Amino acid sequence: MGSVRTLQDLSRLFIDEVGPIENSWFLLPESCLVRDGKQFAHKAGSRPVFLLRVAGPNSQVIPRSTSRPAGTFHGSHRRCIPSCKVSKDGFVKTDLRYSVLTSALISDYYSCSEPEDSDLLKALGLK
Repeated sequence: MGSVRTLQDLSRLFIDEVGPIENSWFLLPESCLVRDGKQFAHKAGSRPVFLLRVAGPNSQVIPRSTSRPAGTFHGSHRRCIPSCKVSKDGFVKTDLRYSVLTSALISDYYSCSEPEDSDLLKALGLK
């Protein structure tokens, strides 16, 4: 086991040992976000996704967009941990959910946790 010096180190260790944490953000490859045979965006690279629910081998995530002003506004995480990839203001369509393999949600893709007082959690009925 590696040394734990920061909250980020502890989060990554927890994900590797226990599994992904709901209400967290992960930076997943665009190719993971496919529903009904269609990719969320026809782009290469990665996208922040919100982990809504873990259900065994599959997890439910919600993609975030910085280019489509639709859904719930979600501000950037300005004062977050160093690994945070939610660095620009964007939008989340709370009803647009994707199923991904839970095994894809590894610590290398972990970004951060959503702040407990966020409008996104309220819009999802989680607070």
